[in-house]
Amino acid sequence: MQTVDVRPRIVAAGLAIAALVLSLLVAAPSARADSLTREVHNAGELEDAIEDFNSEDDPSAHHVITIMESFTWNAPLIIYDSNAAELTIQGADSAHPPTITLGADSDGFLAVDSLSVANVTVKDLALAGEEGFTGVTMLTILAQDVQIENISVSGITSQASPVGVWGGAVSVTNSHFSDNTALAVGQAGALTVWSSSSFTIAGSTFMRNESVDGNGGAVRAMTEGGVELGIYDSLFTGNVASGDGGAVYEHTEEVRILRSVFTDNTAGGDGGAVSGPERVTAVASTFIGNEAGGDGGAIFAGIYFDTVGSTFSDNSAGGSGGAVYSDGGSSSFVSRSTFELNTAAVSGGAVHAVDYALTVNASTFVSNAAPEGAHVHLAPSTIITFASVFADAQGGDGCVAGSFTIQGHTFDADGTCTGLLDFGPGLDPLLLPLADNGGPTPTRMPAPDSPLVDRIDAEACAEMIDDHTSPATQYDQRDLDILEALYAGDAGCDIGAVERVGSVTFVLPGIAGDVEFTVDGALRHIEECDGVDPVSEAPEGAPAGVTFPYGLLTFCVDTGVRGAPVTITVTFPSPVNRAYKVDDAWGELPDVSFAGNAFTYVIYDEGPFDRATGADGIILDPLAPGVAAAFTG
Repeated sequence: MQTVDVRPRIVAAGLAIAALVLSLLVAAPSARADSLTREVHNAGELEDAIEDFNSEDDPSAHHVITIMESFTWNAPLIIYDSNAAELTIQGADSAHPPTITLGADSDGFLAVDSLSVANVTVKDLALAGEEGFTGVTMLTILAQDVQIENISVSGITSQASPVGVWGGAVSVTNSHFSDNTALAVGQAGALTVWSSSSFTIAGSTFMRNESVDGNGGAVRAMTEGGVELGIYDSLFTGNVASGDGGAVYEHTEEVRILRSVFTDNTAGGDGGAVSGPERVTAVASTFIGNEAGGDGGAIFAGIYFDTVGSTFSDNSAGGSGGAVYSDGGSSSFVSRSTFELNTAAVSGGAVHAVDYALTVNASTFVSNAAPEGAHVHLAPSTIITFASVFADAQGGDGCVAGSFTIQGHTFDADGTCTGLLDFGPGLDPLLLPLADNGGPTPTRMPAPDSPLVDRIDAEACAEMIDDHTSPATQYDQRDLDILEALYAGDAGCDIGAVERVGSVTFVLPGIAGDVEFTVDGALRHIEECDGVDPVSEAPEGAPAGVTFPYGLLTFCVDTGVRGAPVTITVTFPSPVNRAYKVDDAWGELPDVSFAGNAFTYVIYDEGPFDRATGADGIILDPLAPGVAAAFTG
């Protein structure tokens, strides 16, 4: 079976996610009656504005600088050190932000250097470096709280990180950092933040940034006092660090990752994508093609890690933990996640963990590779498994652990992940290649005839889900509600990260006879949507030379999963050879497979041929089957 590279689609999905503006994560500054504002059009006017604001000592003032148009900055680094309470630097047009370009003769753009400033906001700007600029930095901010919103920073090669922030609460929202490089020792390629209160990155992209001699190819975080770094709905791709954390390096506390994508990041040391000193948590996130010269091809966690609803594919480590390395001290948890094709040169092709138990719940480990523990290396600790898959171990035994606790229904192809206490030895789990099967991450769907499908009967599965003390989970990796699938008639629960939904069959009374539909991947047919109409009621623009004997057929199905695909087979009393979508206009369906009196095609929820609104799991399909004039059947 040919393996499909889903990386371009996942990167595209990550870019789409990162284009969304989330609600502001830090409270906006309150309006002040004593705001002092200045509009600037060029570098000279900006210098004058900063000089005037620096000489104004009203501690309640809110200074606002609005940059009206693009210009090149060739002056020295300008210092804002006013005692005002707030500072906002913004572009005049959020949809088309003006660009400030650092000239080759400049050593940097702006430094805000005053802890008396309670709140600094920089928004709606593009910051760039012209060829030859190798100054100190682009933007440095020292303040109590800092918000960076809707900025882009690109093409800057500087000694320090192009953007550096020292503050309490720091947020970076809807921003883009690409092709930046930090040259000095210890500097992150795009952004360095010191935070004592909170640090969040949301809806942002970091692409092809590099730390030449430090940690954090894109981001380096220095937090304190229990502050965690939160990364939400963001994309990190192609970033490089000579040290640890190919994309992100957290120096002191925890990292929490939600609905984010990390692809093709590289670290010379540990953590090809992310390196954290304590806990790293990944939820509904994707890690593909990351590489570490040391341990943790995707993630290095200093103490422990948890992952829920995430995918780790094709990550590699020169040491241990092809996908994840955890240094021990506390138990870790893997739930409804997929680990495939990860490799480690030493041990733990997917996961290497030291001195604690690892619970693996409703997850899939397949085709991982290492000399010791191709999937998991835990010696001398305990692996606790439930409803999971371990198959096609490469290079060594699937699991190396001190002891085994099996809580039921685990597929173990070589018997090393359960101590030969469950099923699987000698069997092929028949998993399809990694693909977009709906939900926030790519997954490996079991084939229809897989031994994983319906392995747990419906009654037993429902009881386990209702039992809140059980490790059973109500949702699969795609966020399919498994109880809903059971209520819709699913015969049982599958083993592994993904629940395969069956099919629905129904008939529409076409104008020239009954038309039968079989929709694979749907929970239910929604009869309220059904419709059969003559072509005369369609919009103008019907293709010439094609007749439509069955009229316009409309139906809806519920997949139960946002963004899921369905495979639709339509059977007619007589052959047809054309298939069109009809709504406000006509569009011929691509990649339709015609065979006798039937044809088959695939539609994605919220795809180009779904007429339902939004990614809601509901597919509305207005179909016009046709016969070309020269077709004889």
